[in-house]
Parts: sequence; C-alpha cells; structure tokens
Amino acid sequence: MEDKNLKFVVEHYQDDVFNRKRSWMRLGLGKGLLWSRIKIVASVALIIAISATATVLINKGYFISDHEDDDMTVPTAVLSPADVVRTIEFDNASLPDVLDDIRIVYGVEITNVPADADQYHITLRYEGSARDLVDAINDLLDLKLIVEE
Repeated sequence: MEDKNLKFVVEHYQDDVFNRKRSWMRLGLGKGLLWSRIKIVASVALIIAISATATVLINKGYFISDHEDDDMTVPTAVLSPADVVRTIEFDNASLPDVLDDIRIVYGVEITNVPADADQYHITLRYEGSARDLVDAINDLLDLKLIVEE
C-alpha cells in the first residue's frame, strides 16, 4: 500500500506547487497586505507620537513667549469668585449657617436674606459655582437671594 502512495507522489510531484508564499498570495494575504498594514500602523503611531509631543510642549509653555515686544497675546480666563466651582455639603443646616458657609467657601456676599431665615433648613451636597448654588436654594425655598462679589 505504501509503495502505491509513494509512487503516486513521485509521478505527480512538481516544483513549487506547494509553495507556502504563493499560497498566501493567492488568498490575498501575502506580502502586499502585510506591508500595507505595517505602514498604516506605523503612520498612526507616528501621528500619536507627534500629537503627544506637541501637547507636552504646549503644556510646559515652550510655545508661549514672555517677550514684551511680541505681538502674540495669550488670552487668560479670569473667573469671578461667584463662578468658581467648588463642593459644599450641608446636613439639616439652617439657612443662616448655609449662607455663612457659602460666604466662606466661595468668598462672596449674599444679600436679600429673609427675616425668617432661621426657619429654613437645608440638607444637600452641591458641586458648582456660588451663583448656581444660590439659584438652586432660591428655587427650592422660593427665595430671592442675590450673590454679590
């Protein structure tokens, strides 16, 4: 039996018929596709590296000039104390205590406080600006408190 199989292989054997590289090429998975994938991955990695380097340089201020004679101006945002975002928490606190804490934490003044402010109690945890917090208190308690800097 083995002689027949061996004889068949010897009679029908042809060079490069079972070539691994040509088989991959016939399936479309040859050298061309592999190299195009490598080029795409290398391009994406290069773009990421350049972007990261630019971000680091900008954040360290290498592109911002300190020379007075330069025409380039860098805009800076100036927030008023009433617009600074902070976190504040109250647990069954009276309105005068809440307003005192807001004054201390945010550095603002609050006016138009009702005469019966001691009757109001608040429990909340708030993250935001003083203006937003006072607006929320006004909505909850139907008041007209005003934030002044």
